[in-house]
Amino acid sequence: MYSEDVKNLIIDLYDNGPILMSKLGEEKRPIVEEAEKQGLVKIRKMNIREVIYLTIKGLQEVEKIKGIEHEVNVEEEISKLTQMEIKLLLRLLEGFKPVRKLLEEIGTRKYSPLQKLEQKGLIKSFKNRRRTLNYRIISLTVPGWIVAKKLAER
Repeated sequence: MYSEDVKNLIIDLYDNGPILMSKLGEEKRPIVEEAEKQGLVKIRKMNIREVIYLTIKGLQEVEKIKGIEHEVNVEEEISKLTQMEIKLLLRLLEGFKPVRKLLEEIGTRKYSPLQKLEQKGLIKSFKNRRRTLNYRIISLTVPGWIVAKKLAER
């Protein structure tokens, strides 16, 4: 279904988070473009650089490859969320965000809602200066996406 190179790319993005295109190198650009055509990754321009990250379809594919399954009781999860956590999940439906920008958008400086969401397994944070820019990046997990999608429908 997918080439071995594409599989390796999406598994790397799943395990280690988004990466700058410049860090991958030009020889990997065709692999990234192939994955983008299949809807597994997206390329976002940030400042002058291009950041490659997994789409929800890409997340789901990696979890199929790794054999990870989730059972999410959506109504129960939603009932446990605070207003701040709901705002965070809805903002993350647009794709990954740098942590400060995300907190700025919802009007807070407190990290506790992010920590609670990460403990529940609804989001994942990545901080790796060698891969991306100099800040922590937050993105949804598959269960987080399911809950956020349901919240958006309300």
